[in-house]
Amino acid sequence: ADENEDERQAEARRLRDAAQEAFSNFDYSSATMQLREALTVLSPSAATVAGRQQLAEVHLQLAMILSVHGERDAAIEELRACTHIDEGCRPDPAVHPPEFVELFEVVRTSEEESPRGRLRIESTPAGASVTLNGTRSETTPVEWDDVLPGRHYITIERDGYLPTVETVDAIPDDLTQRQIALTLAPLPMRTSAALRQLGRAGLEAEAQWRVTAATVAEADVLILLESHELRLRLAAFDARGEPMNEPEEVDEEDLDADRWLESIIPAPRAPWYGQWWFWTPISLALAAGIAVGVYFLVRTPDVELVGGDTVYE
Repeated sequence: ADENEDERQAEARRLRDAAQEAFSNFDYSSATMQLREALTVLSPSAATVAGRQQLAEVHLQLAMILSVHGERDAAIEELRACTHIDEGCRPDPAVHPPEFVELFEVVRTSEEESPRGRLRIESTPAGASVTLNGTRSETTPVEWDDVLPGRHYITIERDGYLPTVETVDAIPDDLTQRQIALTLAPLPMRTSAALRQLGRAGLEAEAQWRVTAATVAEADVLILLESHELRLRLAAFDARGEPMNEPEEVDEEDLDADRWLESIIPAPRAPWYGQWWFWTPISLALAAGIAVGVYFLVRTPDVELVGGDTVYE
């Protein structure tokens, strides 16, 4: 994750530098294109404070270029996104043109008086943690009824799934809905997620887990044991933490782990041509045939001529 973040930061810096150079050469189209690409690259970083600050800087830089190019409405949208994701976002009078600083003040004043919009976020599966611009966190499904109009960054996280960052545009006096399908994380992350979930809840809220089998390849099953003196409480869970059987208690000395696991996930049965009753008769017939052949090969017959003289023995 850290390596990916470093790569995103490096690529974003390269794009911002290229945009600044294009802007210096009055190539506004190339400058805006580079900055929009930088926003796409940095979008997954919206889950962190530092990432949101960098996104705000790019929005501010893009708004300034759009304003200079005469695209006032587009510049206002970028300024709104800038203030939504970072409350400290504001132009520097020592660096930015006075007209741009004035435009920012107009946007800030208008937002205070602007009618709010409603935003509803749902996820598949439900129960994910959703954060609006890194400041307001709820659990899906969620509906906010006082969202400022303009672009917002939505971060959705659920244990065992890859975090997702989406942008959504809220509309004044209207409901904006977004359905987000989460993607399962790689197996090691799902395994760790299931352990954390079960560790929080536990079978009896006081579990001490021992992992005896991290996964069964065909089913992504976690086998977990709770040890209490000589008694064990066993349960099987899939990689999402969902139970696959009813927990049961057994004496440690009587535990047959293989048999217990097979009762939950039966071992695959061999097809008819792999059963013993199919191959046993064939094997016996082959063995008998080989034995008869060897007997006739090693047997030495006596051959005599009619006249009584032995010519081969």
